[in-house]
Amino acid sequence: MTLSNKRLLVLGIAVLAFVWVFLMDLVGRAGRSHAPPELVKLEYDGKIKASITSMDKQAFTITLTMKVNHLSKDAGKDATKGKEPADGPLVEGLTDKDFFVTEDGRPVPIDKFTSAGRAPIRICLLMDTSQSMQGDRIVAAKKASLALLDLMRDDVDELGLWFFAKNVTEVMPMGDLTRERREQATKAIEAIQLTLGTEMFGCLSQALDKLKGMSGRRIIVMLTDGMPLDLEIAKLTKSVLDRSKEQSIPLYTVGLGPEFARTSSSGGAKVEPAVVLLDRLAAETHGKFLAAPAPDQLKGAFVGIGESLQKEYVLTFRSPNPVEDGITRRVEVAVRNDRSGAKTNTEYPVPGVITTGVGRQASDNPAAETAEGAPFVRIFCTLGVILGFAFVVPFAIGYTGRLWKRLFIHST
Repeated sequence: MTLSNKRLLVLGIAVLAFVWVFLMDLVGRAGRSHAPPELVKLEYDGKIKASITSMDKQAFTITLTMKVNHLSKDAGKDATKGKEPADGPLVEGLTDKDFFVTEDGRPVPIDKFTSAGRAPIRICLLMDTSQSMQGDRIVAAKKASLALLDLMRDDVDELGLWFFAKNVTEVMPMGDLTRERREQATKAIEAIQLTLGTEMFGCLSQALDKLKGMSGRRIIVMLTDGMPLDLEIAKLTKSVLDRSKEQSIPLYTVGLGPEFARTSSSGGAKVEPAVVLLDRLAAETHGKFLAAPAPDQLKGAFVGIGESLQKEYVLTFRSPNPVEDGITRRVEVAVRNDRSGAKTNTEYPVPGVITTGVGRQASDNPAAETAEGAPFVRIFCTLGVILGFAFVVPFAIGYTGRLWKRLFIHST
């Protein structure tokens, strides 16, 4: 074989190697997951808002509880002022076809879906029964609690009931709301006796203890009309917050009384410490703080909590990467209502040890495909294959030819 023929052979093999790598890359891209076309066509126009209110993780099976709201008419004004847009009415009637889940950018099928109004709610109700609740306050507290109880469904929802003043009393442990337990809770609320003290943190701590072994969506709703007198309030607050976050239990706090009339410090006005405390407990646990400056506002606050919880969506999926590699997973959910869309996200930790220094970064666009490797890695791999085909293969062919001649041709 002449030198020119050898050069042509090497060039041909190099071209063949390049075409081979290109075709394999196309096959790899085709095999990767892409978001459905419906998701790409969504308009994220700010008309709706999606929120993940709870996440329950059992091994690599993830259950998300979500609510979807229309944004209020003043959402645009709030955005220009740097405020979080206020939630409007809840969006009902969505199906599993309206939710799109990705984990680290990879689309994930929804295995189980519960539409709004059908998922059970589990409420642990904590009521302040201190002397400061006397008069119109305790009357309103009883009416509001019974109104919340009326919203709950027998043999579907679960209820736990606690009273706190100087002592903490577990009136009824968390369990299914049967007709008998409904009657028991009603009688206990109607027969409340006020005493001294406000053992709020003790009640929160004991309620969290009882809820620790339970799975699913769990809510603590706490009503109080003031601040506890604990000297270590900062330490106790941190302890409750840490445990609530660890157990994924949001705190819905309700403040009753004129001291809760002002909930922001706009204009330099002073905000009462009780407002700051209840707002922090709710905000840091993904719950909600509601103020009822007047007793007649309390029933509306309780009913609003119950209706909001009953109109949540629940979706369950299994992680596409069920490996304990120590890498935190990023979950994104896109929701559509007609042509309007909204996105929200959360993360969950995975046990294990990160064995490589290569991490993953999820795309902010749920329609984006999963990154399977950095571009420069592909370039080096391509060059390596080309060089391998261009030099190793001809060498192997030449050596094989010489060996063939020596063994068979020369021997004859």
